[in-house]
Amino acid sequence: MTCVAPACSADDATTRSLLDEWKRLTVAGLQASQAHCAAHALTWHVQALRVANQLLQPCHGGADDDRLAALIVAHLNIADCYTDLGQPEEAMQCVSCAHHKLLGLVHGEATPVPLRQAAYRHLHQTFAALIEHGGAWAGTAPPSYPPPPPASRSLLH
Repeated sequence: MTCVAPACSADDATTRSLLDEWKRLTVAGLQASQAHCAAHALTWHVQALRVANQLLQPCHGGADDDRLAALIVAHLNIADCYTDLGQPEEAMQCVSCAHHKLLGLVHGEATPVPLRQAAYRHLHQTFAALIEHGGAWAGTAPPSYPPPPPASRSLLH
């Protein structure tokens, strides 16, 4: 899914406002899931994903972990809806999309270091979801990931 973002002139208040909107949509989706309305929940979570994609536009700096968490949670919620709808292939594709997005940020030369570090910290979530949804690595040794971005190595010690 792609999202065309408006011209960027964001500040922290705009980022916070988008995060609040993402949360509102996510809560509505979770409520629909709890009411066993997977198709309805899916529409809420897709809207939340659109907001999460807006949050990753370059103009929305800061709160890198929160912005990436919104993206990952939206993908995982959508995958759960697909699973509930009996569509495991779509669920797997959704999780794979999130995982590859993080890998792209980790390896992206143009990715700001704080965002790259945040993406690296979130990789374990998408990898676990890949296994949960029966991904190619289920039941096997995990792939070897590159070492953390240079600036984040100090965070490990």
